[in-house]
Amino acid sequence: GCEDAYGLAGARARHPVKLFTLQGCLTECLKNEPNPKALMKLQASFERKTIQAFANGTGESEVSTGHLKRIHPGMKTEVIDYGVDRDFFEASWNPSKSPTVLFAGTVCHPKGILELIQVIGKPGFSGVTLEIAGDGPLLEGLKKQGLSNVRCLGRLSRSDLIEAMERAWVLAMPTHADTGPSIIKEARVLGLPVVTTNAAGAAHYISHSKAGRVIPVGNVERLAEALKEITVSRECCMEIGRKG
Repeated sequence: GCEDAYGLAGARARHPVKLFTLQGCLTECLKNEPNPKALMKLQASFERKTIQAFANGTGESEVSTGHLKRIHPGMKTEVIDYGVDRDFFEASWNPSKSPTVLFAGTVCHPKGILELIQVIGKPGFSGVTLEIAGDGPLLEGLKKQGLSNVRCLGRLSRSDLIEAMERAWVLAMPTHADTGPSIIKEARVLGLPVVTTNAAGAAHYISHSKAGRVIPVGNVERLAEALKEITVSRECCMEIGRKG
């Protein structure tokens, strides 16, 4: 990762063939963070210098390789998508009796968590529970809002995360900038419907199968419509999840 010394070490290495693999893109995250910390700014500057020192790069999606091309137009890129761990193939999706929306990831602005909280706080969603699996800079502030239908699960082990996915009705990932995320693919392996944005690298898994909805970044109204459509009934949720 560019936030560690590995990227810089690779950039300095005098080797005839070097390959950079992008996971998260700090440069894109910086664009979508209203109050970026000095450390993120510094790491993003390292990222640009690091990527520009490589002639070859891979990303897990076309969104990912697009980020590489914008930073280093001359880079030769290829998409190499990551596989899904076997544990997810062995899981069994069985949505709970009452509608549950799952968010899993870093609880920060670029993940779109604030738009999701806006939606869940609407009167029409009083019967829907939002489970937040993860930690991050916005978590304590969300807890202080005291929304009765929001449960903060904290960081989960893989087995506990799979259990949360098995009981959820829909995975909500309204990200502003994401080269993956892998959890979208993991959700589709289970059969769990997904609502995400057109900024997610893995969004094509949803747009091709129609097993959820792909919405514009930051659009609270479209996010509400998509989640309402999937949580209207357990039968509807399972019908959407079975697609693709």
